[in-house]
Amino acid sequence: MSSTKTLVTLLSSLVLASPFLATTTQAQGNPSYCTRISRNDLYNTNGQPLGGIDQIIQQDRANVHKFGNPDGDSNDYYFTSYERRVALARAVRNSNVSPGVRNAILNGNTNVCVYYYGNTVEIR
Repeated sequence: MSSTKTLVTLLSSLVLASPFLATTTQAQGNPSYCTRISRNDLYNTNGQPLGGIDQIIQQDRANVHKFGNPDGDSNDYYFTSYERRVALARAVRNSNVSPGVRNAILNGNTNVCVYYYGNTVEIR
């Protein structure tokens, strides 16, 4: 088979497979979850109060994945590692969170949904 014909065959295969690849990526979507921010989430593992919503959101996911989910929060498939929870906290810092949601998180005892887009989040 000539190299031109091989290249055409390879490109044709990629074009035919691309809808299936896109579907898989779209089906996985961006990680998101809903959770209850409780008193447990307002303190780090040493019992020190957390000062920012980035730290509180990160602690909430650590409580779910590392510390036995004491509040019975919804699980997620993505924030299972420390590195991913740090990336989540960074995304929260990069995001414009409404003052009402920010205050609700800082005070605890609230439900929120977090939509993660890599560099930013949306929290409702």
